[in-house]
Amino acid sequence: MQKLWLKDFEHHISAATANTADDLLQAGSVKALREVEKHFWVATVEAPDGTFEIEAMITPHKIKAFTCECWTEGRRLMCPHIAAALLKLRQFLEQKTEENKVKAEKRAKTELNRITISNVLDSATPEALAEFVQEYSRRDRDFALALKTWFAATVSGTENPFALILDSVIPKTVSDKKAKEPDLRRVRQTLDDLIRQLDGAAEEHNFSTAFQIALTIVQKIAPLWPNWKIKNGRRCYSSVNTFFPVWQNCRNCPCRPNSRRRPGRRYSTWHVRKVIPVK
Repeated sequence: MQKLWLKDFEHHISAATANTADDLLQAGSVKALREVEKHFWVATVEAPDGTFEIEAMITPHKIKAFTCECWTEGRRLMCPHIAAALLKLRQFLEQKTEENKVKAEKRAKTELNRITISNVLDSATPEALAEFVQEYSRRDRDFALALKTWFAATVSGTENPFALILDSVIPKTVSDKKAKEPDLRRVRQTLDDLIRQLDGAAEEHNFSTAFQIALTIVQKIAPLWPNWKIKNGRRCYSSVNTFFPVWQNCRNCPCRPNSRRRPGRRYSTWHVRKVIPVK
C-alpha cells in the first residue's frame, strides 16, 4: 500500500475518487468521526450506494493504513468513502490546531511573565499588606523611615509631623563637623522624600502642606549647614530655595508664621550668612 501524507493525499489518488470524496464531504455524509485508539480513527460514510464504516491509521500526519466495508476481496486502492473520511479528519485536525493556537495566545496574554508591585497590590488583602509593612519595618530601618516620611501628613495628633520626622534622623551631635556618613545618608533620603512631597503638594495647589514642608526643612536643616560637610548636599538646597516662592503663595494659609518671625526675613539672613547659596 502506498504511504500517503494527510496534507495532500488527494493529489495522489484518481481524480474521480477525489471529486466524489469532496462531494460526499460537502454533503455532510461523513458521520461519527472519532479516535477510538491513539492514531486509530473510525467514521461512518453515508453514500448513495450504501452506508459504510471506514478505518484509518494516521501516525501522526502520515496515512499508514486504511480500509472500508465497501471493499471487495483483493481491493487495496482508496475508495471515495475513505477519501471523504480523510478529508473530514484533516479538517478536524486543522480546526483543533487553530483552536489550540488561539488558546495559547490568550494564555500568553493573561499569564504573567513577571510579578509586579501592581499585581501584588491588586491581589493582597489590606490585612496582609498591613502585616507585611509592620514586619518589614521592624527588619529594615530605611523602609520604616521612608514609610513614615511618605505618610507623615496623614498622621493626626501632632501639629507638624514633618518636624518629628526630621528630628528623628538629624544626628544629635550636630556640633561634630564630620558627622557619620550613614546618618547623613538617612537625612538625605528623608529630604529627598520630603522634597517630592513638597513638589506634589505645590502642583496640586495644596500650599498649606507645601509651605509647612518647606519651612520645616529650612528651620531644621539650614542652621546645621555650617557644621556639616555633607556630600552631595546640593540636593537639600532645592528645598530651601523652593521655600520663599511657596511662602509668597501661602499668605493666607493657617500655618503661616506671624509677622514677628517673618520667614522671608530669616531666609534673607541665611543668604547673607552664606548658609544657603544664592542662585
